[in-house]
Amino acid sequence: SNIPMAAVERVEVLTDGASALYGSDAIAGVVNFILKDSVEETTISVRGDQPDEDGGESWSFDIVTGFGDLQDDGYSLVATYSHEELDPLAGADRDFAETGLVHFASGGNQLYFENSSANNIPGNAYAYTANYDDYITGFNPYRKTNGDVCPKQTTPSGEFCRFDYTSTLEILPESERDTIYLNGKMKFTENMTGFATVMVSEYETTNRIAPYPSGEVPLPLDSALVQNVVFPHLTPEQQAMTGEVTGTWRALPASNRTTEYLIDSTNFTFGIEGDAGDIGYTLAVTHAKTEIEQNYPTGWLLLDEFVEVTGSGSINIFAGQDEWTADDQAALEPAIYHGNWDTVENTMTSVDGQASMPLFEMGGGEAQIAIGFDWRTTNYDRSISDANAAEALLFLSKDTVYELERDQWGLFAEVLFPVCDAFEVTASLRYDDVSAVEDKVNGGNIDKGDSDSTYKLSALYTVNDAIAFRGSFGTGFKAPSMREIGEPQSDFGVTSGTFACPFAAGDPRTNWCKPGENQVNVYREGSGELKFETSEQYTFGVVLTPWDDFDMTIDYWNVEMEDLVDRATEQQILNNPAQYDSLFTTKTNTATGKEELAIIQAAINVGSSENSGIDWAVNQGLDLGWGQLDLGLRGTYMIESDNSLYGSSLGRFGA
Repeated sequence: SNIPMAAVERVEVLTDGASALYGSDAIAGVVNFILKDSVEETTISVRGDQPDEDGGESWSFDIVTGFGDLQDDGYSLVATYSHEELDPLAGADRDFAETGLVHFASGGNQLYFENSSANNIPGNAYAYTANYDDYITGFNPYRKTNGDVCPKQTTPSGEFCRFDYTSTLEILPESERDTIYLNGKMKFTENMTGFATVMVSEYETTNRIAPYPSGEVPLPLDSALVQNVVFPHLTPEQQAMTGEVTGTWRALPASNRTTEYLIDSTNFTFGIEGDAGDIGYTLAVTHAKTEIEQNYPTGWLLLDEFVEVTGSGSINIFAGQDEWTADDQAALEPAIYHGNWDTVENTMTSVDGQASMPLFEMGGGEAQIAIGFDWRTTNYDRSISDANAAEALLFLSKDTVYELERDQWGLFAEVLFPVCDAFEVTASLRYDDVSAVEDKVNGGNIDKGDSDSTYKLSALYTVNDAIAFRGSFGTGFKAPSMREIGEPQSDFGVTSGTFACPFAAGDPRTNWCKPGENQVNVYREGSGELKFETSEQYTFGVVLTPWDDFDMTIDYWNVEMEDLVDRATEQQILNNPAQYDSLFTTKTNTATGKEELAIIQAAINVGSSENSGIDWAVNQGLDLGWGQLDLGLRGTYMIESDNSLYGSSLGRFGA
């Protein structure tokens, strides 16, 4: 996404597996962005997009210019500057996304889909015995006082009101990007050319999610809120039993939780290319760095300050939105955090080279060979702010500082055999060695590293000018990312869905659960036991060119993968507690000290997947006399998409 489109000469898509040449990740194909290395004029482009309804406006500007001609002047330079802006699009601006309460009919019944949260405005109240040993009761005080009615943006559930947080979400975040791109070449000798590519990008995006959910916040028993708002709705027996009172609130007055990402990227590539006799060669060195600064401009609540302002009664979390005053807003302001949260630096240095030459004559022409290598070292460094380290925000645990590093290198070769005019065969082979991930903070290696070899055989048989057959068979691999291997257990927010307590009655872990259905805390972590993903893929198809300016291609493809790296979904973990027993844990509510339910979405090798389909394309060119009209239609028919973790995805929404 950092490549300015003004700098792109063309995009080539290889829909066949190519791990033998490109290495990790090229299991099902490759997308190559071929950049311009010379232009003869200056081009300025401006584009604006204005949706029919409010929100989501965007505009972009780019300028591309060039200097010199490689053949005439011995050098050439292409310079591009690009600027893009996108305005936010709120869910409330579109009918299909304005609410999480969606009514529908099924089987003659009027039903509704509900996506809501117990962190509500006005807040819900909960009563416990001392030390939160036993739950006594819970309800929404506003609803009790106002004729059993839940106000706007909420829905009733049991004795509670639940917040329609979907109504506060964004479909598109706002963003702004500036990119400078330089691509130059210089002739050193008649047979050697130097080249350099420099790209610098600054990207800023601001994401707004639902206002802060407070979780359970403790309220002193002698506070005015408890005595005047909560206790009047308890029986004398319940009041006598109560040792702790909490409230859950949606901090709508603090505005949406706003996260600002400032992403600075630089990429430098320098190299030489040329030929020595029959041998053509390329050698390049690349250094790339991306720094991602995550800031919280507003909407995030400070733990101590918020507990103080609610416990003192300076704000009433049980009041309706319409009852919120300027004094309430002034009292809340000191409890809203503004500042940095964490910073990630990702650095990669690589060297790659390749050479090609003819081998010998065959019936269809010269056999060719290409050999090459690549090496790279990658560093992933995460640091955190003082507020993060001090766990200053409400219910957010501190993140772990970590720095990971690994090296990998590969060797590859490809040969082309034109057996005869009608038949050619290509074979490629690659070997990769990926080092262990090194823990730069604590020392030592997290995993053992691994190595793998992959190959590919492909053939083309041309029957005549009208028909040709082609096919290939190959293997591939994908190394797990350093984060999938080495990320320590880290806070990952809460589940997107709401769940009832997954444990059976009598299980002591039911004390971790809140009453009703709730979002659940989530941790993520890596695993040093992960294996490479591996694949086998094959294709066969036909190319038809029955007349001039017309062609049709039909290709069947099949990709089977083993040892997929993935994570069990929240639905799987919480709906199958016996099967995923080891993935349940607790998270301490820093406001109350109470242990609350959490799940761990750890990276795992989950098994296998099978995917197959038919790619087809039809192209027709028409000579109109005053110009050429090219018509094209292409698509993919999916036959199979099956995963041993999820099952088949065809005809289904989500996992």
